[in-house]
Amino acid sequence: MKFFALFIHRPVVTTLLTLAIALAGILGFRLLPVAPLPQVDFPVIVISTSLPGAAPETMASSVATPLERSLGRIAGVSEMTSTSSLGSTRIILVFDFDRDINGAARDVQAAINAAQSLLPTGMPSRPTWRKANPSDAPIMIMTLTSDSYNPGQLYDYASTQLAQKLSQIEGVGDVTVGGSSLPEVRVALNPRALFNQGVSLDAVRTAITNANQRPPQGALDDNQQRWQLRTNDALQTASEYQPLVVHYNNGAAVRLSDVATVEDSVQDVRNAGMSRGKPAVLLVVRKTPEANVIDTVDRIRAELPLLHEVIPAAIDLQIAQDRSPTIRASLHEVEQSLVILVVFAFLRSGRATLIPAVAVPVSLIGTFAAMYLCGFSLNNLSLMALTITTGFVVDDAIVISLFISVTLTPMMCAYLLKPSAPGSQPRRHGSGRLLLAIQQGYSRSLNVVLNHARWVLLLFFATIALTVWLFISIPKTFMPEQDTGRLSGFISADQSISFQAMRSKLQDFMQIVGADPAVESVVGFTGGMRTNSG
Repeated sequence: MKFFALFIHRPVVTTLLTLAIALAGILGFRLLPVAPLPQVDFPVIVISTSLPGAAPETMASSVATPLERSLGRIAGVSEMTSTSSLGSTRIILVFDFDRDINGAARDVQAAINAAQSLLPTGMPSRPTWRKANPSDAPIMIMTLTSDSYNPGQLYDYASTQLAQKLSQIEGVGDVTVGGSSLPEVRVALNPRALFNQGVSLDAVRTAITNANQRPPQGALDDNQQRWQLRTNDALQTASEYQPLVVHYNNGAAVRLSDVATVEDSVQDVRNAGMSRGKPAVLLVVRKTPEANVIDTVDRIRAELPLLHEVIPAAIDLQIAQDRSPTIRASLHEVEQSLVILVVFAFLRSGRATLIPAVAVPVSLIGTFAAMYLCGFSLNNLSLMALTITTGFVVDDAIVISLFISVTLTPMMCAYLLKPSAPGSQPRRHGSGRLLLAIQQGYSRSLNVVLNHARWVLLLFFATIALTVWLFISIPKTFMPEQDTGRLSGFISADQSISFQAMRSKLQDFMQIVGADPAVESVVGFTGGMRTNSG
């Protein structure tokens, strides 16, 4: 105890140490990432792949089965499930809890590479994987709508312009684009017209392929300079494909428009998004694991004027969902702690209240430095812990705040508190009388407890038994239910339903939900999405 007595006799040193703790906590608070949930590496990896137009049975046999065989050889896999639907397959791998998720991810990538030769050759892209994490929920969803541009053109601007810009913003992990696909010219051949004109399918394919070849054009040079020749003769629109000659019938040219319907469309017609009753393209933004949600959202909002400049004025870019308001509200609630006012109401002494008014904030602020060093973040769980800790610090200054309780608190008590005169009684009036009555009532109840020790002991064991029963019986979840002002829904239909019917049902559901006056916006999509990693 002699060592800690030095902090009482050296108030300047104690004050400087306290300031150092506070400054370290402030620095840690500014560096701590802010997120809805803690970043936890669960031993779960999800593999997704697609083959547009393939039936669920085809996806299960030709895509899911080869991947399952290859993934099943990975060590530490405790459970593997797969779901195949029209044009897509998703496989969920659950590993043992002692399995390192990063090592498991490398094994998954190696297994996908090994199974690549067994997968269908017509797949537009290789299977992708991601770690399952509850904090991976989107921090923002943006929508693009227009009365002048079709969904394919909106998707082109979103994927080639906006997604690239958003991915470069600090804190943005990836940007997923959905609701449509890139523009494409679609050629629907007419079998009767092909037969009448004597045109084979291979002749049409060869004509289209030759029209899009880009062979070297050569170069021009002299003694000082050289110019490379390059022409932009690739066909881009349906109007350029329609006069394409695919065959000669008795000397007469047979053009593509004579045997097919050629129209401007998109690569994947079974992909649609809607917002405010209009076709829309969605930009789903996720953060990096260590990023601060509030800072990242603020940076995105600051870039909105620049994002509007890179797209035509006829395209309306709106924020449909922002996850930061609930997190801001949680931080604001923690900052508005009234514990010091409660302490003052009971102590009724400015000098005595000043001690916890300094010790409690310093203890909590210093915690931020320890949280930063331990790799924690400010999230709903840690904020809840800090709120509870405030009561611990006031109730028992030794818990959580040991250093403050043996340095700053005794030093301030020594210099601020005055000893009472012998035999003097504090004046009681107003709320002081109420507090005295509460204290006397507590003293009487304590006497009753001490006089019935056996019944108290029996009640003690009954309380333990009730606590165990309640712990077993109550529902358990990672996060308690809370009102965030957002609802997410899913529509599931029979596998035989057409895309057009599914899109119509989605639109009907969105209209029903949007008709509620309490609903600000409704965003929905059916089909797949594409990811741009930052």
